Order: sequence, then structure tokens, then C-alpha cells
Amino acid sequence: MASPQSFLLFSVFLLYLHFHSSTSQIWIKAGYWDVSSETPIPDINSALFTHLICAFASVNSSTYEISIAKSNQQYFSIFTNIVKRKNPSIVTLLSVWNGQSETAQGILGKKGSFLR
Repeated sequence: MASPQSFLLFSVFLLYLHFHSSTSQIWIKAGYWDVSSETPIPDINSALFTHLICAFASVNSSTYEISIAKSNQQYFSIFTNIVKRKNPSIVTLLSVWNGQSETAQGILGKKGSFLR
């Protein structure tokens, strides 16, 4: 008969294997969809991804307020609901940028390094 210590050691070993193997199996598979893309949102196979990024919202370089062009608002408002139909656990993110490195430096401070 096994001793309580060996049973405890075996249990800890099984827990280690369970958590070690489960954490080593986690992958982030991100995709990027630009509103100017020719691919309609319903055609995105979101089952292939863990995260989908929707681009672009704009940031005002003076006030740092985020805005979405009126012509694109319809796409941004339906993006998450449509991609979640095929993959309810998907994480959707919004890409924000105005194309000016000075804006990012103003938000993040001069320590950030950006392409010029």
C-alpha cells in the first residue's frame, strides 16, 4: 500500500502536469481587419482566431479624443456581434491611430520610440 507521502507527491506531480501542459497549450491567434478592406465582416472566419483587431478609429492630435468616421460607424457597431456568431469566445479590439508619431509621443511621453 502506498504511503500518504507518496500519494501526496503523486497528486502534486499530476497537478503540475495538468497546469504545465494546459498553460503551454495557450496560443494567441490574432487577426486584423481594416474597415477599408474588401472582405465583408460576415466573411471573416473568426473561428480561426482568439483575437480580432478592427481598424481604424482616429485620435485627435490635440485633445487625444477618439473618434470614428461617420462613414465607418456602421461597421464598427456590428463588428463584434458578427464575429462572435462563429466564435463566441473571441476577443475584439479596436485599433486607434492618426498616423502621426507626435500624437503617440504626446500620449505616451517622449520615451516611446516610433517610426518617422
